[in-house]
Amino acid sequence: MRGPFPDRGSKVPISIEAGDTPRWSANGREILYFDPDKDQVMAVAIEGGAVLHPGQPHALFTQPTHDWDVTPDGKRFLARRLPATQQSQEHFQVVMNWFEELRRKVPPEQ
Repeated sequence: MRGPFPDRGSKVPISIEAGDTPRWSANGREILYFDPDKDQVMAVAIEGGAVLHPGQPHALFTQPTHDWDVTPDGKRFLARRLPATQQSQEHFQVVMNWFEELRRKVPPEQ
């Protein structure tokens, strides 16, 4: 049975480092969030009561973007994956002092 939600004035840290896009789990016993420093979706067990008591965060899965959600029943995740890309074989060259090179190759008319 859930206890009352804490007073709006109280703040309880959930993530150890960074975190965004938080969501409550379906059963209300965990907070899920995205850790942008590690590219992971994290979960923290929560003990309710007059004051929230968060447990230690643990990684659920690696996710390269913050675009994710959990189904209402809490059994599945929906996550946007970035397509795998191949390294381009094209090269880019920069020519410094190209006016000097042009003068050498094409002397001015006399």
